[in-house]
Amino acid sequence: MLTERTRLVWQLSPFSVAVILLSIFSYVRASVIIEETRDGRREVISSNSGSETIEIDDGRVVDVDNLDPKDPRSVISMLMMIRLQNAPCATEANGNGTCYPRAQCQQLGGQGFGTCAAGFGVCCVFQKTCNSETNQNVTYFVNPEWPGTYDGSIECPITVQKVDSNICQYRLDFEEFTLAQPEPVDHICESDVFVVAGGRPVPPICGENAGQHMYVDAGPSSGNIKINIVTSGESYARKWRIKISQIPCNAQYRAGDSCLQYFTSMSGRIKSFNYGDPTMMGPEYGMQLSAQEYTTCVRAEEGFCGIVYVPCKDSAEPKEAFAISSTSQNMSIPQRTMTGAEQCPSDWVGIACATDTGREQQTDGSSCVDRVCGGTFTSLSGSTSHAPVYSFSRPFNLRVHFNDFEMSDPRAPDEYNRGFCIDFVQQPCPQSG
Repeated sequence: MLTERTRLVWQLSPFSVAVILLSIFSYVRASVIIEETRDGRREVISSNSGSETIEIDDGRVVDVDNLDPKDPRSVISMLMMIRLQNAPCATEANGNGTCYPRAQCQQLGGQGFGTCAAGFGVCCVFQKTCNSETNQNVTYFVNPEWPGTYDGSIECPITVQKVDSNICQYRLDFEEFTLAQPEPVDHICESDVFVVAGGRPVPPICGENAGQHMYVDAGPSSGNIKINIVTSGESYARKWRIKISQIPCNAQYRAGDSCLQYFTSMSGRIKSFNYGDPTMMGPEYGMQLSAQEYTTCVRAEEGFCGIVYVPCKDSAEPKEAFAISSTSQNMSIPQRTMTGAEQCPSDWVGIACATDTGREQQTDGSSCVDRVCGGTFTSLSGSTSHAPVYSFSRPFNLRVHFNDFEMSDPRAPDEYNRGFCIDFVQQPCPQSG
């Protein structure tokens, strides 16, 4: 939307219009550097001694009231009155940022890398640590002493405010995330914990979660959230760098309602939080976290009606790619699959009409199931061999429910539950005829 200032451009004489057109071709870089800012941002245009002026990134100030339409330099200055869009930008090695004039980037507490807007702006990267606030499109939340590790007890919060009223979600990308492991009995995040206040409930997590992500719904009103990392207990080399991105309400890449995780690819990998290879750090490393209740969603692509899930083939033993409410505490004994609400009352993964055939009836004659748990990933109850699990029920959602107990569960004590690592591939719709 053009302001009263920018309407001056369109009130020129035909001769001046011709000069503007010539200037656009002669000075094309200048014609694209300034666009509209978002609400609440500090504007490039300001008032100076009663005259309307514009400050360009190189520090030059032009008096708008005394512009000469016959002077190409003045025409360029008028074109600059369309203010900076503050569009997203990317740096080669320092992450994503927002395009700002250099001086404004410094005033807002950011750090400029490279150039944007045809060289008239810088890619401004915002990095914050404990006890801070941000209202930028993209912010990186890091531990004290980053890029080094932090070993100490601290409460480290950051408050995230909407950049404007059209923000409905925040995406958190855990580029680096190492906190202390959960306690060994019930796998509760006791020493260290990551929590989010505001928006929809987010499960508390700890341990190893680099590469994971979360979506936090903000809603159409104020929608501020507070992210807090609390560390205590024994000495530990903690480290985190979390990319916080704001997502507009009308964005096509916005996650569906109630989706804590959201995948937009034909194939991918879904892991429970703190899923890790226990052979790397010992049997108590990378265990399934308790008190988890969330949904992971996969966007259905056009022409694809189904999805197939298979256990990951990683560096650990294949049998450990799925260990939820395992049926034996002796890992040398083959672990069988359990299905349905009766067999899976405590910890389970929910898949709508899960089947081993792609049809409602399975190979053993049973009907499709909606819960899977145990030590083997398949939809066939009692099986001790992994097998692909199909679902042709949209949307493609995978529900995760882990209760508050592991070894102390009075109904069925669990030990060494690792969680899950599952690969998915979307399946095309059946051809008619």
